Amino acid sequence: MQEYTIKFLPDGISVNIIEGLTLLDAAREANIDLNASCGGSGNCDKCLVIPAGSNVPVRACQFYPDHSMTVNIPDTSRRNRIMKVLDHGLNINTEIQLSPELRTVKIKLVAPDMHDLSSDTKRLIHTVAHALELEHAQVSVSYSLIKALPDILRLYIYDNQDTFNAYAVIDSNNKIIGLRPLSGSGAKQKLYGIAIDLGTTTIAAALVDLTTGDILDRSSASNPQIAHGDDVISRINYTSEYENGLKTLHDLIIKAINKLTGTLARNNLIDLMDIFEIVVVGNATMQHILANVPVTQIGQAPYVSAFCQMLTLPADTTNLIINPNGQMIVAPGVAGHVGGDTLAVALASEMEYNSGVTLAVDIGTNGEIVLAHDGNLSCCSTAAGPAFEGAKIHHGTRATSGAIEKFTFSDDKGFTTHTIGDVLPTGICGSGLIDILACLLDYGIIDETGRMLTADELPENTPAQFIQRLSTYNDQPAFIITPDIDSGRGEPILLTQKDVRETQLGKAAIAAGIEILLNQANLELDSIDRVYMAGAFGNYLHPQSAKRVGLFPPVDMEKIISIGNAAGTGAIAMLVNKSQRSHCQTLANIITYTELAAHSEFQMIFADKMFF
Repeated sequence: MQEYTIKFLPDGISVNIIEGLTLLDAAREANIDLNASCGGSGNCDKCLVIPAGSNVPVRACQFYPDHSMTVNIPDTSRRNRIMKVLDHGLNINTEIQLSPELRTVKIKLVAPDMHDLSSDTKRLIHTVAHALELEHAQVSVSYSLIKALPDILRLYIYDNQDTFNAYAVIDSNNKIIGLRPLSGSGAKQKLYGIAIDLGTTTIAAALVDLTTGDILDRSSASNPQIAHGDDVISRINYTSEYENGLKTLHDLIIKAINKLTGTLARNNLIDLMDIFEIVVVGNATMQHILANVPVTQIGQAPYVSAFCQMLTLPADTTNLIINPNGQMIVAPGVAGHVGGDTLAVALASEMEYNSGVTLAVDIGTNGEIVLAHDGNLSCCSTAAGPAFEGAKIHHGTRATSGAIEKFTFSDDKGFTTHTIGDVLPTGICGSGLIDILACLLDYGIIDETGRMLTADELPENTPAQFIQRLSTYNDQPAFIITPDIDSGRGEPILLTQKDVRETQLGKAAIAAGIEILLNQANLELDSIDRVYMAGAFGNYLHPQSAKRVGLFPPVDMEKIISIGNAAGTGAIAMLVNKSQRSHCQTLANIITYTELAAHSEFQMIFADKMFF
């Protein structure tokens, strides 16, 4: 089989690939992060590169070299690693009682001698049972600790001293899972946990002191799986199309969690061996990949999960760099496209206890919707499409530096754009896209069907500034959001007719999901008392614009409430309180799930919601 050398500029990196691989494969091999939103299916045109000697860009994911070559990568084809990440949520410190699954107890272990030949495990059980005032039979030791116990004990006592001042880490069933040394009578018993919101795009982590309940620090990062596609469907396809695809994605997320955990520990002068538990919430696909469980079935009708119950995974079998006797908790899910993150939103917001009718909406590539009324919970997942996260939008981008996140027009100021990082605009992210559509709808540039009008079709009183920005792209109407002289791309930033259609698909799916949940509960739109906007998109979205385009129900503005990263807050709640953890499983068991693809009225309602 032929082998070719591919050199990437301006990086100056060369790699060898075999015949049959693409330039995108070569870039991945070179650890160059090309923007491949569609996962390499050729649908997004975000991975354009320019072969040397040519001025014609090609899609890296669809270009199969037949000789060695040099390739230039434009800045606009690289994925910006600096993303705007929402890592704050509801304040639970004073609302959730500290009662974690794990606790510590101070003990003093006496070294064995020829007069006391009790096993290491028996000696530990007796000592802990005495400290807790329990019967010996009520205490046990985890298998992972039994394996480590001989080395731990002999490291600290047999060669040095007759006793071992330590603290044992114990779960709610009185099982001893860890043993750590105490260096003095006043030494602190240290026990830490990590709460993680594992998103398709970003990962947000919080470091928690499990002896006090204090949130010590937070950190976040891009999900490295993005290199293999922006959305869950691309990730699912990757696992089935590539040998060891599941393992590749699993290893990437474990490494990312280890990196975040290491950063949090290092910044707070914490020994990684004092971290005993990680709680993770995410959508069903992310949770399956994290657990190294196949996901192909989630992407195929009838979209069935392999598991929905809460999982407890030993740290020493998952390659997590925490105490090897610790554990990772994967939150329960509801269905193939409703995972632990949605349950965590319901848990953190306590929406089941609200009076009246409450909607919680978390919008990403999928839109998860939860309805609460009279103590009842129901939910659905809508295929909102990638438009809100920048994919399939001509100049769409994630919420990274240079992304237009706000767009307005006024008679005195004209057009005003605000970008993330206050730099020249390079693209349009989700909140900016909704602002732009709302503005163009208000001024008649887009009609109620979503069609962009030409200059001849506009009313005579249309402001001249709008008429001057009318344009075309691929023989279809377009609107200039940012002229080339103000653009960080070196070309105008456009909203195209196709962009409008893509957004209509997403907003119609969300609106249809909301209406179907209400219909099934025999509720009207005007019965909604509050709408919780969860997640990053919901936090930065401007409610008035969302209402104008029909993404949210026509409720009073004061009823629309941003609740931040409620999924992350729910993960923290499960980390610091074992009752909250068990209640999350209860929510998973009692919530009613509606599969919209099988609902008889979905297509009709969806078509109606396509209108603005």
